[in-house]
Amino acid sequence: MRRALHGMDDRSSGLISPLLVCRGVCLVASARWERGRMVPWDAMMIVLVGFMGCGKTVVGRALSRRLQVPFVDLDHEISTSFDAPVADIFSRFGEEIFRKEESRLLERELDHDAGVIAAGGGAFCREENRAAIARAGAVPVFLDVPWEVLVSRLEYEASTRPKFIDSTQAERLYRERYPAYLEARVHLTLTGQESPEDIASRIEQRVAVVA
Repeated sequence: MRRALHGMDDRSSGLISPLLVCRGVCLVASARWERGRMVPWDAMMIVLVGFMGCGKTVVGRALSRRLQVPFVDLDHEISTSFDAPVADIFSRFGEEIFRKEESRLLERELDHDAGVIAAGGGAFCREENRAAIARAGAVPVFLDVPWEVLVSRLEYEASTRPKFIDSTQAERLYRERYPAYLEARVHLTLTGQESPEDIASRIEQRVAVVA
């Protein structure tokens, strides 16, 4: 059980470093003043969701740097688990095996105190994964990039996207998944022209409101 003892803050910069005690050990943890209150980012998990190509990985890295918390790319963790690229896992083992490992690793990462998770495009579409995120008290953030931008990115990266066959099939999959993405607690509408740092800043502000 952790409790804040005292801390010196600089509200003009928005940063605070409270002194915490955890099992008798003093720790310094980062937090930030948002909208007149302190948001303890070191005790919060954020899960980035959205269709493939929306920028979850690059935005996740920028957000983790901004909040000074760990970052995990779920697809990378699955690749490490199988010692194979995602496309090879799909072709050799099938999507259902991939999804089971995805769910297992998501649960593992959600068990941590804080961080940013970039979930795969289909992860949030599975009810059990949405339930796991909710149980953990994590905040799912939907990066909503226009389809026209997504398809241009996907066509460029087609060889690394096992769920991308052609633009017609991908758009159908996008339409199928979109209602599930809308269940995220934070819905960030993007143009596709923003920098990862700008998006990270917007996520920080929006998550602070719902936290």
